[in-house]
Amino acid sequence: MINTEIAADADIGDGVIANEITQFTQINGEESDFTTTPDETYWGTVLVNKFDEDNEAGLGAAEFQIFRTEADADAQENPIAIDGETIFTTGEDGTLEIGALNAGEEQSRNYWLVETTAPAGYVVDETPRAIVITPGTSTATYEIPNTNNPTLNSH
Repeated sequence: MINTEIAADADIGDGVIANEITQFTQINGEESDFTTTPDETYWGTVLVNKFDEDNEAGLGAAEFQIFRTEADADAQENPIAIDGETIFTTGEDGTLEIGALNAGEEQSRNYWLVETTAPAGYVVDETPRAIVITPGTSTATYEIPNTNNPTLNSH
């Protein structure tokens, strides 16, 4: 698991943060630390919209995880944690903003988004979706449709 913690009062604004940091990274239970002195680090967010394909109503209570590699997403192993959380849930309107995620020195980094729990009456779509994180608040929304399955509502 990779864990990113952001200060409660942090505002990523345009995603460019001038700083000197000591970064503590935990991957698969092993913690390491290292100090970097970059002029800037780059952070971004991802926006998700989970909705009913038939009537376009937002679907709350859908749960997602973010992974750094496609292999981890396929296996659903080593999810990224943000402030200690690895599961991110859509609000009643079906929307969700996840971040801050490191956009890397290249200012564009791929992650993979996977739905892990579908709203009641819907089938989970475990297809890993490649997402691109760039500095700042995302202006692109990842649209994830779903169709109600009446047989799931009858149980």
